[in-house]
Amino acid sequence: MRNGKTFRRMTVVLAAAFALAGGAVVTTGSPAMAACSDTGCNGLDPQSAGCSSGAQTIDDFVAPNGYYLELRYSPTCYAVWVRVNSQGYWDSSTSFWVERKDTGGRYSNTFVSGESGSKWTRMWSYRYLVRGGETVNSASVGNLGTFYTAWH
Repeated sequence: MRNGKTFRRMTVVLAAAFALAGGAVVTTGSPAMAACSDTGCNGLDPQSAGCSSGAQTIDDFVAPNGYYLELRYSPTCYAVWVRVNSQGYWDSSTSFWVERKDTGGRYSNTFVSGESGSKWTRMWSYRYLVRGGETVNSASVGNLGTFYTAWH
């Protein structure tokens, strides 16, 4: 009789432990799988490589034409890129890039007059000192200038 009670208690304890462990497995999500990390991300698209999920804006500015530039960082991929958002209401075009300080290497993209939405550059590893930049040209005014984030 004693063995029967002990067995039932052990069964209840084991069942509770299993349920708790199973609950932990179910509620704990695995991190997003990225296709690259660090220098392996150089030149890759942040969306395609799985680096944009969970990314943070580490610097930003609004250019005179209203285009919003963000220097983005992915902790998962340890990589950076520039994203620009445009409302498309100016007669301007913009060229934007993420640039390495050591080599001057750039990955760039452009918006033409009237285009709206978001565009981004390819990535550099965050082991390099990098910054974002943008040159804005207006059809009616001319060159509005070149603007930069700080080096990060």
